[in-house]
Amino acid sequence: DWYEPFMMDGYAIRDAYVASPQGRGSADFKWIAEDDTIAVIDAMLIDYPIDPTRVYLTGGSMGATGTFQIASHYPDRFAAGFADSGNSDITAWSDYEAEDPRNPRSGVRTALRSFTSPIVYAENLHNIPLVITHCRTDATVPHSQNLVDRLEQAGCPVAAFRLRGGRHVDLQPLGERFKALRKHRLNRWPRRVRLTATSYRHAAAYWVSIERFQRRLESAYIDITRTDSSTLTVNAARNVARLRLRFGGLQLDIHESVAVRFPNGDSLTTRIPPFGYITIARVGGTWHLA
Repeated sequence: DWYEPFMMDGYAIRDAYVASPQGRGSADFKWIAEDDTIAVIDAMLIDYPIDPTRVYLTGGSMGATGTFQIASHYPDRFAAGFADSGNSDITAWSDYEAEDPRNPRSGVRTALRSFTSPIVYAENLHNIPLVITHCRTDATVPHSQNLVDRLEQAGCPVAAFRLRGGRHVDLQPLGERFKALRKHRLNRWPRRVRLTATSYRHAAAYWVSIERFQRRLESAYIDITRTDSSTLTVNAARNVARLRLRFGGLQLDIHESVAVRFPNGDSLTTRIPPFGYITIARVGGTWHLA
């Protein structure tokens, strides 16, 4: 019976294939529910003539939570997202209780709980246009507002944010959402990649992979830009011990050496290998080709 409120009829619109995973009831499209959704998308891409650069995420309430959750974990799979009245920040719940600081495990428990919040991975959405709306009378407005504030503070573009009237369940018709989404296409080789990861499962996006953390139970972060046809600039690297960079579609000059520059002043120069990627490791505070 607990599952029944989350069971809904599917949607249908012109000019698009629509999949409506149920999200395992109240799982907020996390964990196994996230796996379900990715498996559905993979099956749809195999079974139907879908352009993989025009896959979009949208939903309301828990579906909006899924939009935030899945887009932030798999940013290189989606062209854009439209989320209405979702939750993004576990600490924004009115009944959220912080861990007891007297508990010796409170730090670990706080970290693990925070890792379930899409807002932790906000920078991963740097290349995904997001339309975010929220029912203005909802007590959960801070979920959307906090994420929008975090995106803006981080310099990530937000396609639109607005508070709407009506009730929590009064979603904008899917056809109208699709009209806002369909103008966007996925760029698999963006000039700048920002990636926050808390596990190796979600530690790769676009042309960047974090292959090893320096410390566990802490988030790792990499911010890297293709500065020009022969230079990659690492703007920030936190808790990253090993990094892989793929060059296939980066529009680098294959006849020139490529320089990778780091914020601590380190600089590596290498030719593009025939297999198309390099691996870099941090040893004793200095970056080296691995």
